Amino acid sequence: MFWKKKQVTAAPVVEGAAGATAKPVKVKKEKPLSPKEIMARKFEQLEATGSCTYRLSPDRGGWLITVSINPQYPTKGKKYVMTVDRMTGGTPGKDKSVLFDSNHAKEMAEWIIDRQGQAVN
Repeated sequence: MFWKKKQVTAAPVVEGAAGATAKPVKVKKEKPLSPKEIMARKFEQLEATGSCTYRLSPDRGGWLITVSINPQYPTKGKKYVMTVDRMTGGTPGKDKSVLFDSNHAKEMAEWIIDRQGQAVN
């Protein structure tokens, strides 16, 4: 009311340029992956004969956990199998037992991360 309004001028129109209805393109920033998602992607990239091994902390039993692809998957069972080697005297035992199986790699990754598993090379 008491102040002077700014004068608005129209931008010059260029032939062949985008019209006034064009919206600026927003660039999506990729979220950094969580440790669970990184581990799940590692499981998804496993080949039929490959496996990933993790060691649980001593207060969690000190077990060796192995995640591998079920060799009978398309016809029988679920895609991923998690097996456990119970450590006896600092060395893996002779027999492995199946802890659980799943079709979802994130379930396996979540279980290992919740129990503070460390990758074994």
